[in-house]
Amino acid sequence: MAGTCPYSGSHPELTRSDAYSSAVKHAQCLWNTQNDLHGGRKLINEDGYFGSDTYSAMRRIQSACGITVDGIVGTNTWKCLHPDQSPNPKYKEGVWPVD
Repeated sequence: MAGTCPYSGSHPELTRSDAYSSAVKHAQCLWNTQNDLHGGRKLINEDGYFGSDTYSAMRRIQSACGITVDGIVGTNTWKCLHPDQSPNPKYKEGVWPVD
């Protein structure tokens, strides 16, 4: 997965109040890459804006990963978006695809 969604920054907490950021674009890319890789049909626009589609997608992955469903991209949500990182206690087989 490394290189699929290039990003050189950190993984900050993201909320709907974030108008635009490269970190949001990174989260959107991770969502799309993982969901597409596992046969998901729902993709979101990788525009860097934390709009309603991104918010809904983050809530869906949080629910699938069994973590707090609040739409905020925090540490545990980043772990769910990065199932290729190890160790990753929040990723379990069958999380993806999330439609």
